[in-house]
Amino acid sequence: MNKSLLDKAESFQPKVDLSAVEAAASEYRDLIERKADLEDLLSAAGKAVEEMAMVTLPDLLDKAGVDRIGVPARGNQAAFDVVLRPYYKAVIAAIWSDERKQEAFDALEQHKAGDLIRRVVTIYIPHDDPMAAEYERRMVAMAEKVGLDAEVTRTVPWNSLTSWLRERVEAGRPLPPLEAIGATVGRKATIRDRKS
Repeated sequence: MNKSLLDKAESFQPKVDLSAVEAAASEYRDLIERKADLEDLLSAAGKAVEEMAMVTLPDLLDKAGVDRIGVPARGNQAAFDVVLRPYYKAVIAAIWSDERKQEAFDALEQHKAGDLIRRVVTIYIPHDDPMAAEYERRMVAMAEKVGLDAEVTRTVPWNSLTSWLRERVEAGRPLPPLEAIGATVGRKATIRDRKS
């Protein structure tokens, strides 16, 4: 290639200012670090809010002998009420060991709540199998016939379990060990804007 043509071609190449690239890379790193710091702050704030709502305010309201308190307007912040309400939550977590899940299922069955348990059947179909759509239609009944591995698991939807728990608590009926079914029962302070 002609030297003058090569010189001309190189002159058309835009010159990159490496200091601008370094500055952008540094800003990128700083943003990642700031994001991590904010996520830590958000997590800590979430824990503090939960502690205030589930422990601190319910304890203080109990000591005061009330289940609600009005807070008057201050500065540019509107008046509001803190109201103590029952709180229920129950979850049999997917990450629990099989033994712990079995404990939870046994506890529900002992309390005549076995109908909350759902059985989930999973069929493993190779992605590139040309018969995948056919296998999907046949599901569990055909799994063994076509040689696919099938896994049966049981689960309880958290909202059904929580509803069942609330009904039992409110009716004063016996409960399984709360830890066994991943349950929390208590009261939670909530803030409501005061209606004018």
